[in-house]
Amino acid sequence: MRPTITDIKSNFQMKRDLWNRRRKMSSDERGSVTIEFVLWVPVFVFILALTIDSSMIFVTQSNMWSVTRDTTRHMSTGLYTDGEAEVYASRLVEKWGQTPSISTTSDSQFVSVSMSIPISEVVPFNVIGAFTNGSIVTQLTQRVEPR
Repeated sequence: MRPTITDIKSNFQMKRDLWNRRRKMSSDERGSVTIEFVLWVPVFVFILALTIDSSMIFVTQSNMWSVTRDTTRHMSTGLYTDGEAEVYASRLVEKWGQTPSISTTSDSQFVSVSMSIPISEVVPFNVIGAFTNGSIVTQLTQRVEPR
């Protein structure tokens, strides 16, 4: 059976329609923003979480230095003994919701306070936990003041 003119025209029309659809689809950019969004959002969320975790570590370390300095000062002036100083420091740090490991030592010339909190207790997202599982440590030694 030989194709008729109408068959040839309809075949040509179908090819032209397919070509037009392909051209429209290749120039259609409606989904491109969604793909970029899906690719970049995890990167920005990771950077944000890393920034928040780092900030929490720095704030906690700063607060720990203040408590360690105050505790050492109280011990060097004779206000607190070793046991009393540990209780004093732990009460100050417990206000933040952490439980530190505190050790105090003293002799006739020097007093020393050491405090440690695991990083995992401090950070909300624990993104830094993928890189380290360490602790924030402060240690201070001060000469005993004459009484």
